[in-house]
Amino acid sequence: MFGCPYTIQNLSKSLRRKQQGRWTYTKIEPLVVNLRENLKRLNINQFQLVDLAILIGNDYFPGIKGIGPKTALGLIKKHQNLENVISNEENNFVLRDLSSGVIKKVRKIFLLPEVLDNCSDVYWNPPNESRVIELLCEDHNLNKERVNNNLDKLINNYHECRTFFKTTSKNPTSIQQSLDMFT
Repeated sequence: MFGCPYTIQNLSKSLRRKQQGRWTYTKIEPLVVNLRENLKRLNINQFQLVDLAILIGNDYFPGIKGIGPKTALGLIKKHQNLENVISNEENNFVLRDLSSGVIKKVRKIFLLPEVLDNCSDVYWNPPNESRVIELLCEDHNLNKERVNNNLDKLINNYHECRTFFKTTSKNPTSIQQSLDMFT
């Protein structure tokens, strides 16, 4: 939604996922989702994808009841944008929650997100061992021995990362571009 060219799903060291409410696991494989290829396959653009997400629902708007992914895609392809969907489909769906202010706000979040230019005051705290054990072992009933083994690895990696980033140049080799840089 934010224009990231590639998204990785199912990235896991163990290549498996615990099934909810069971003590069984499902094998998973990492999947790379290419934004450009998917937009081309769906025959829509980035702006229409955001309008589609508004109809379906996302973190910033709950969506419209009765509109799922297939219906939303059909509406966006037929009417080209959200404003046209509202004016042409008001008799078929309850679209009163889609005010121009809401649409503008959600579009701005996705298409022109606020980006920090300077992150010098960010600090990465070391893992809190007792809280991690409490959360994973007591609250979620995970095996304490396995948690401790992985916690030791996490702490070791934390210190290696701190050392790496302290010795690496503070100047980035590339700058992330945002949509407003293209206008």
